[in-house]
Parts: sequence; structure tokens; C-alpha cells
Amino acid sequence: MKRPAFVMGFPLLVKELTELAARRRTYIIRVAYAVLLFVGAILMFSDIVFSRYRTPLALLGQGENMFLMIVALQFGGIYLFLPAMACSAITAEKERDSFALLLLTRLGPWTILFEKLTGRLVPMFTFMLLALPLMAFAYTYGGVQSEQIWGAIWLLGLTAVQLAALCLMFSAYCRTTVGAYLATNLFYFIFLFAIPGLAADLARLPEHKLMYFVGPAMYFEIFDWGGGLNPWGELALRSVPLVFSTLMFLGLARYYLVRRAFAQPRHLVRKIFKGLDGIFETINKNPITKGVVLVKEQTRLPTDNPVAWRETMKKNLSQFRYVLRICLLFEIPIVVVALLMLDASMHPSRAYTPLSFLLIMLWTLTALILTVQAANLIASERSRQTLDVLLTTPLSGREIVLQKMQGMRRLVIGLSVCFLTIFVCEAWMRRGLDMASYGGVGNALSYYSTWRYLVASLLSIAIYIPLIGWLALWIGLIAKTQTRAILGSLAVLFLWCAVPWGILLSLSDLFTDRKDVLTGLFSPVTMILCNEFNAFGPDGGLFPGIVRGHLFRWVVVLLNFAFYGLILYLIRSRCLRLADRYMGRREEQPAGIQTSTPPPPSPADLQVATTN
Repeated sequence: MKRPAFVMGFPLLVKELTELAARRRTYIIRVAYAVLLFVGAILMFSDIVFSRYRTPLALLGQGENMFLMIVALQFGGIYLFLPAMACSAITAEKERDSFALLLLTRLGPWTILFEKLTGRLVPMFTFMLLALPLMAFAYTYGGVQSEQIWGAIWLLGLTAVQLAALCLMFSAYCRTTVGAYLATNLFYFIFLFAIPGLAADLARLPEHKLMYFVGPAMYFEIFDWGGGLNPWGELALRSVPLVFSTLMFLGLARYYLVRRAFAQPRHLVRKIFKGLDGIFETINKNPITKGVVLVKEQTRLPTDNPVAWRETMKKNLSQFRYVLRICLLFEIPIVVVALLMLDASMHPSRAYTPLSFLLIMLWTLTALILTVQAANLIASERSRQTLDVLLTTPLSGREIVLQKMQGMRRLVIGLSVCFLTIFVCEAWMRRGLDMASYGGVGNALSYYSTWRYLVASLLSIAIYIPLIGWLALWIGLIAKTQTRAILGSLAVLFLWCAVPWGILLSLSDLFTDRKDVLTGLFSPVTMILCNEFNAFGPDGGLFPGIVRGHLFRWVVVLLNFAFYGLILYLIRSRCLRLADRYMGRREEQPAGIQTSTPPPPSPADLQVATTN
């Protein structure tokens, strides 16, 4: 019997909205969106209200700038919050094994898609309504045109629908919410931002000129950067790519909805590593090397640490040959760039720029890899329903956590080698900058010290890398699902790095006579950048005008890493002390509390039992 393509009543939409309304997480996300929106607006408005104009009458006509800032914040909120809300539309049903029941209902595939899409867009539109008071405030200052208001409403809504359709497509294709979330962000960044921006750069055009599928670029091109004399015509013309891409994403979502409903795990990472094994073995079989193997994988059985053995021998990113290849993937570009810098005979005061870019990229990838790996250590056991089996072993929670973390030791050591290569190369290239000729005022590397650079770099490896791992493990212990563990860890790490810088910039705007702000040290990124670019001050650094000398910089470096070392100790201690409670194991009975036990048998009972 043919199923109807559309069923009146919207039962799935009602179910989605009812579940969202009953979740506490919905209101937490709404409050977070409102806080970020209003705090960001205050920080942006402060530059106009407090810095540029001295009299209230001078502010008249500045409402247009405020309105455009609010629209930019709204676009940012869509790209930040909507993927996390919409990527679980189909994958959540797959993970709960309820998607098969949904397909057995009278709802057709298109009905399922549209009701799932609407169920994710309604909360997003309510989030966007929170900006109405800010828009009214900007409108009172004048300068805002009706075309800008209606254009913002149209493009904000169209961008939300496009991004939700993209999330729905990957949610129908992928098996897990984490895979759909990562695929959505990578696709949007690479194909809609990076490639058009690179093509425009090669064509010597502004980067936004070829971003035909990006709503913010279209809006500001029309209403802020002087797009043309007919904004309505340009708006209609530029909306065609957005509408076309939305329909294409929905069509692909419909195509994958049934075909990928019961997709089996393909172990893509494992297949990639096996392919690399075949390639390296083919290259190694030549008359020179003759298939020699430098380090052989030992096939041994667990003795004292069975969990560590399983993590080390059975996980791809813990095996030596795979860790070595990942390190070579990072190490080869570093060595090539360092050799090119030496061959170019670059001036030592500018020699850090190419390697610094690689260092920032390496820190970003390291944080991403370690966060996902550490957050998955316990969350993956819980999602596969093997955590209860692990808790039945005589191992304590502390031992389980420590042995789980041992599986990441090889990966951490391999990545540390890449960091050490960059640090040693840069220290050697700057070896002559300790002289007084480079220590004068006005030089970017004034008061530079090679020993301070090396000490700060080594401390960043010794403290920041374990801190990322233990922080993600802590969140993975608390989170109930694998998706919450990974996304929560990434969100906490991002906010920890970004929020102190937002406070720092706001203080610099509100208090223009004070820029000696130490707030930035509450972000782990600050010391990495200050140490790499020698941005301590006094000329344009983070702490200008405090103390011009080496002593202050040594104090800042040591205090910073002592502070983060203390945080690492506290997080690690809490994970180990409360491991049993986090994993759901019943705690042991405290000493001194007697439990009710049956009385021992009497001698008469023993005699009867012996006789029988």
C-alpha cells in the first residue's frame, strides 16, 4: 500500500516541540544565546557610545551601524547554535534505535523531513526574536532604512533554513550525531567559505565577492558595502543560490533518509590507516630498504594493566605505527618550512612568522584531537553499554581512569615531538636576539630571551596538553551520552579560550585610559601568543607600560603556568577521587557503619545440619 506523502495534524512536529519544551537544556541554550547576544551588543555599542562621540546629539544617525552589528551577531548565533541543535534530528532516532519505528508509521519521508526541519527551526526563530529590543534601541538613533530591516529578516530566515537543511542532510547520512556535526561544519567552512574566498583571492577580488551561498556576505554586500542602487532586485537575485542550495540539501536528505537508515559502521579511520599500511609497505619493498621494519609491534598479553593494554593495543590512535604516521604528517611540513627559512636567510626579527603559523595550526589540531579522544574514553564505553562490564572487574575507578589515560600517552609524546621541533628551530633562529642591539624600544622582539622562550614553551607542553586531556575526560565522566561529552568538551574549551579575550577587549574599549589588563591570562591562548610573538609589551603588547624588562616577563610566565598547573592538579584529583561516583559504581560502605546481616547459626542448627 502506498503511503501518503503528507499527513495532516503534524504529529512528529508536536512530539519534537513537546520534547524540546520539556528539556532543561533548551532553556539553558536560550539563556546562553541571550547572554552572548546582549553582551556582544553592549561591547560593540560601547565603541560608538563611549569612545567616538562626546555629545548625545552626535549619536543621531548612528543607528545604522548599531543595527548592522546586531545583524552580524544574529548571523553568528545561527552558525554557532543551529548546527548543535539540528544535527541530531535524524541521528538521535538512529542512536535510540527508534528510527525503524518512525519509518513504520504512516508518515512519508518528506513529511518526516519537513516536520523535523520545522521542529529545529522554531526554537531558532524564537532565539532570533530576542534581538528585537536591541533592534528597537538602534532604530531610535536613526539612520536605519526599511530595506535593511526587511532584508535582514529575509536573509536571516533563509540562512537559518539553508543551514538547517544542510544539518538535516548530514543527519540523514551519518550514523552518529558527532559525525553529522563535524561533517556539517567542515562542509560549510570548506565549500562555502574557504574555496570561494581562495578563488576570489586568486582573482584579486574581495573575499566576499564569490560567496554566493553565504547569507552574511550577501547582506553586507547589498546594504553596507554599496552593492547597488536597486537593493530589492539584488536581494532577489542573490537569494537564488541560497534557495537552490537549500532545495538541493533537502533533496539529498530525502535520498539518504531511507538508504542510510540502517547504515552499518564502516570504521573509516581504521580503513584509512590500513590503506596507509599498504602504501608504506609497498614503498618499503625496494632494493635499498628491502622491507626492513625498524619498530615491530609486540603481540603480548595483559599482565597487570588490562585496561591500559586494551587501550594501547586495540585503539588505532594508540598504536605506535599509526602515531608515527600522524607525527610525520605534521613533522614533514615543519622541517620543510624551517629549511626554506634558513635557505632564504630571513632576518631573525621576522623569522618566526611561517613557523608561528604552523604552531597555531598544530595547537588547534592537537586540542581538537585530544579533546575528542579524552572525552570518548568513558563516554564510548557508556554508549556501547560496556561500562557496566568494566565496573564488575576488581579494578577501582581510579585505576580504570589512569589506565584509560595511558592509552593516550603515545599520541601525546608524538605530538610533543612536533612542538619541540618548532620550539628548537625558532630558538636557534633567534639565538642572536638576546643582544642589546635587538632590545631597544620599538623593536617587535625587544627584551627577547631565548631561555625564557624555551622554558615557557616546554611548560606549555607539560601543562596545557595534559590539562586539555583531563578537562575533556572530566566532562566525559559527567556526560551521559557520547555526543554531549564531545560537544560539551569542545564548547567548554572554546569558551575558556575566548571569553577572557572578550572581557579584555571590552575593558580596553570602555576604559580607554587603561590597557594594562591581566584578564587575558585567564585564557590559555594568551601565554602561547605572548611567548610566540613576544607580545608582553611595552610596544603594542598585551601589557604595555607596566615594567620594561626581563624580570616582569619571567614573573608573568611562571605565575601563569603555576596557575594552570594548579587547575590541572585540581581537575585530575577530582577525576580520580570521584571516578566511581561518576561512572555509576555503588560506593563502599564507610567505616563504622554496620549493615544488617543475618545472625550466625546456633550450635543446635549446626548439629541438625551435620546430622542431615
